[in-house]
Amino acid sequence: MPICTTCTAPIPHLYTVYQSSHNLRLHQCTHCGSFADPYVEHDLTIITLDLILLKPGVYRHLLFNRGSKPKRSDDDDDDEKNDDELLSQTAKDSSESAQELAEIRTWTLLRLAVILTPIDAYIRWSYRYHLPDSRSVSWSPSAANIFFRILVGCIMETLAFHGGVTIASWIVLALLDKWSPHSKSSTRGNLMLKIHVPLVLFYSSLKKLFLLSLLSIWQQSSNLSPVTNTITNPAIPELITNIPWAVSLYTIFDEDVLDREWVIRNLLGGMAAGFGLRVALDCNPYFITLIILFGWIAKTLMAFWLHGWVGDADDERWKVYSIP
Repeated sequence: MPICTTCTAPIPHLYTVYQSSHNLRLHQCTHCGSFADPYVEHDLTIITLDLILLKPGVYRHLLFNRGSKPKRSDDDDDDEKNDDELLSQTAKDSSESAQELAEIRTWTLLRLAVILTPIDAYIRWSYRYHLPDSRSVSWSPSAANIFFRILVGCIMETLAFHGGVTIASWIVLALLDKWSPHSKSSTRGNLMLKIHVPLVLFYSSLKKLFLLSLLSIWQQSSNLSPVTNTITNPAIPELITNIPWAVSLYTIFDEDVLDREWVIRNLLGGMAAGFGLRVALDCNPYFITLIILFGWIAKTLMAFWLHGWVGDADDERWKVYSIP
């Protein structure tokens, strides 16, 4: 059953179609008075930007409303029914079309996995193949071999993270069902859990991949010009030069001190995934934090297990550039 992207109240229909598919009217939510789902009229660019900006309405549109059947203008029977009757009828129709919606979301999940996982692998490869002492690198068999290893490692790491988060989500929702059987989070979270959780993780990864791609471009351009190490830079204020902890605090954001890729991939990526799961599962933020930590531990163990194989064992330079 579709929901309002603003107040999450169930609604019978998202919009009404008149004569042609391009002539439609959005429905207003009877609870909050706003349009039930304005993303029906938005294109892919707006949806992608709102995913990067972590707007909760776009998650509700993609997870709960996409694929819902609209109301037809020639259906006069619906005009004579009140909202309760329409909701009960929609509930029956949605139970019949649940399999169809599950197939749509499964294909969406597969497409996202096929597209985003190689992109993530290429970003990892660009960080490690464009070494600081090289200005340009051409494609070679060794580079292809390293990319293949990173791609396999990225696939295994993604499976570990998604599997850990899905298992932790199932455990948390089972406990919520036991403690509070009529809770809103349990009833909504159990809806196609195996599909919704991986979808949320892929949708949330768009923000991480966007920032990592910008950082990759910035690092490659910065390698072309020498960078002054700010630890030995005389621009540090003279008042703190004799205070070790103050110098460390002053230079904490330097390139050779702070691993920006790790911060974006783990901290910002984890917060984005937690935000998406908060919208999808609708449970306490503390539970969401535990779920993300469980997935992060599973991903870290997988990355540690693949650490020696992903890097090029025959080249000492690649050992420090393998997947962390």
